[in-house]
Amino acid sequence: MSFIGSDYHTSEVDTGWNGIRARVFHELIFAARQLGAQPIIARHSSLRLHALYDWMGEEELIDVVQLLESCTRVEIDRGLPLTTATGQVLPPVVFTCFPLLSSFEVLKLPPHLEPHKLKKVLPSDSVFIYTPMNLKPQLSRSPSVAEYEFSWVQGTAGSVEVHLFNPLPLALKVTDICLIAEGVKFQSHPFNRTLPPKSGPCFINILCTPRQPGTFRITGYQMTLFGVVSRCLFAQLPQIKQNVFTVDVAPTLPSLLPYSDLPKSPYRVTRGDNQILNSALLQIYIGERREYSIKLKNTGCVAITKIEATLESEKHNNILGQILTLDLSHLEDSLPLLPESEMDIVIKTVGVMKHSDLPDTSLISPTHSGEVKHTTSSALIQSLIRMTCTGEEGEKMSYYKETFMAIDTVLIPSINIISQEIFNVDMDTCRVAYKVFNEGNMTLNVQSSDSVVSLKPMQSEW
Repeated sequence: MSFIGSDYHTSEVDTGWNGIRARVFHELIFAARQLGAQPIIARHSSLRLHALYDWMGEEELIDVVQLLESCTRVEIDRGLPLTTATGQVLPPVVFTCFPLLSSFEVLKLPPHLEPHKLKKVLPSDSVFIYTPMNLKPQLSRSPSVAEYEFSWVQGTAGSVEVHLFNPLPLALKVTDICLIAEGVKFQSHPFNRTLPPKSGPCFINILCTPRQPGTFRITGYQMTLFGVVSRCLFAQLPQIKQNVFTVDVAPTLPSLLPYSDLPKSPYRVTRGDNQILNSALLQIYIGERREYSIKLKNTGCVAITKIEATLESEKHNNILGQILTLDLSHLEDSLPLLPESEMDIVIKTVGVMKHSDLPDTSLISPTHSGEVKHTTSSALIQSLIRMTCTGEEGEKMSYYKETFMAIDTVLIPSINIISQEIFNVDMDTCRVAYKVFNEGNMTLNVQSSDSVVSLKPMQSEW
């Protein structure tokens, strides 16, 4: 009697086949209640609910759900084949119509946790030979498998986003929602969600943590509804075009957190992928040299065996090397960097630029005393420290993580001309007098054609 199965679902409201099927279900459930067979009552009630839910009235729906929950309250239906006393096998009922899954998407890890794989480059002296002969049959990629270019990481929770609809006029208390997957060992993070009546789409994130590297194949999801465990495979869901969602899992990688004791930059620096974890503001006067320390902390659970750091700037690459350099001479001595350990790298700053080379920038700049003032003569150089790190297993499989820290450098002229006067304009030669202001935090000797003026910090003089 396959016509009573859940795969024979129809929403036609009539007294034909639906009426006959409803009567058959009623008789089966009545007979099971007479026998006191709670598991069989639950199985027939589940099938009746799934096959005829949109043909039932609200009161009938509530009655069936209450009967089902009263049976599974004693013993949950774990979704396994059920054998009756006569030897007949009742297959499990999978609730695929409610809640209805309309979308399934594997999500990337946050940018600072996402692994990257080194691309293999062929040697320049390698030889490429082309032949039109088909020496080996090409493997066709199945359209039923969704493969992603990004990867997850062993030991880091990954997430998928699903959209669920509730077509029933009563709330659905869905519990123990988790993924069904194969290929690598993983840890599920089940959670519960109540879907309001006639609602959707409800956006839900399902988490799981791979426990070994390899290929992670997601084939469906599992949930418990009305005390019935349903293993919903994508192959059973016609609205989902792929049967399998595949993502590569990288080995456990360390995580690098850059920070410093310097003030954070008030200037907003963004990248498209928001990988910037921290920022620092450097201030230097023209002619001044300073060194700043940046701390790197291993916040992962494995040691860092390799770190690379470079400076880059989207707007100021042509002058960045004149102002900032990274001192990485002691980097190798600090490796391997164990979990929760720290190391320092040094940024050397040199204010050697001519005033004409400075970007034409008007900004608000903190002074040496920490106060904020507006100056049109200062210049802002925006840059990033790009850091990559990996561990022992990551090096073997060519995986690494990437982190960015924003470094904003304010270049302040040591002497600022605030006004000028011209004398003897009508004569062949004239004299120009400048009023200069020492914006630095040290005393400066300013030499003109006939005198030397000593300017204390924050002092002006003609």
